[in-house]
Amino acid sequence: MTDPSNPYKVRSSSDSGYRITNAVYEHYKKLHEEHGESLETKLGPYDKKPYQEFLKIYNEEKKKEEKEKSKKKQPSPKAIAPKANYRYSFSGSDCNVFARVRSTSTMIHLDSVSTVSVSIYEAKAPVRRLGYASPVGFTGNIRTVAGSIICVLRDNHPLSEMMQGNFHKKHLDDNQIRDNGKGNFNSGALYPFDLMLMYKNEVGDALGFSIYNVEIISEGIVTSTNDMITEVVLQFQATHIDQIEKKS
Repeated sequence: MTDPSNPYKVRSSSDSGYRITNAVYEHYKKLHEEHGESLETKLGPYDKKPYQEFLKIYNEEKKKEEKEKSKKKQPSPKAIAPKANYRYSFSGSDCNVFARVRSTSTMIHLDSVSTVSVSIYEAKAPVRRLGYASPVGFTGNIRTVAGSIICVLRDNHPLSEMMQGNFHKKHLDDNQIRDNGKGNFNSGALYPFDLMLMYKNEVGDALGFSIYNVEIISEGIVTSTNDMITEVVLQFQATHIDQIEKKS
């Protein structure tokens, strides 16, 4: 922006490139504000060309000022839509999975987990009454909580950190399965543990729930030339699951 306090600084039109000093610009500006559009009819032949170029520069600068004012008037994003009005869901990338070893209450971040699925099955049966086509009610039920955990295979078994001192010896030949107490072992020999899933998205909303007494019942791995990554699939059953709730 040209310094208006310096009378020898020049202003130029972006259209014609015509240049006038600040002193000339301020002179024509004062006359223009006093007489308006009728000024051109009052000017002599030598003043008309400079005055026309002044108008071009004057109008350009007016447009710039209006743009700057409109930018300042625009409300901030918070004023347009406060955070309370946003409702976003959560992607898998928004979720962190933790395992709590029940024997030591140690929390372990399972950062290789890519998928967790869980379902609750309620074994309800309809109660029938003679002469009625529809059931009149449903029996009490037993409940099964089960699901699967899919992990990306990297530098070690996905549950290797949980396998340190968390071996559940149930059989006489368990030491052979565990390689005589060294290294990793079948994940089915782990003590029951809890899974905690914590969600937090880009607007700061947070949810979470826990799955209790997780018992691994099967483990599998698939390696294929058609896959870009290798995954370890663990299937489990559990005794209880929390309802999803908002976290602060």
